[in-house]
Amino acid sequence: MVIKVNKEIMIDNMYRWIASKLPRRFVYFVTIELWAKTTTGKYGNTSVNKLTIEEGLNRYIEKYNLNNC
Repeated sequence: MVIKVNKEIMIDNMYRWIASKLPRRFVYFVTIELWAKTTTGKYGNTSVNKLTIEEGLNRYIEKYNLNNC
């Protein structure tokens, strides 16, 4: 029996595994940094309380040109 696994799924799983091993304090400060960078400048009038995770990530991807990641 041969099981085919999508390469992109394997890569995503690897990144999730790495992320799960990061110290919580580090993840906490990275989250604060993400929120700070996505609610300033062009988006300075955005309330942090109304910013969704998806929108924040999309703004970060756009700001730092990470579309190919």
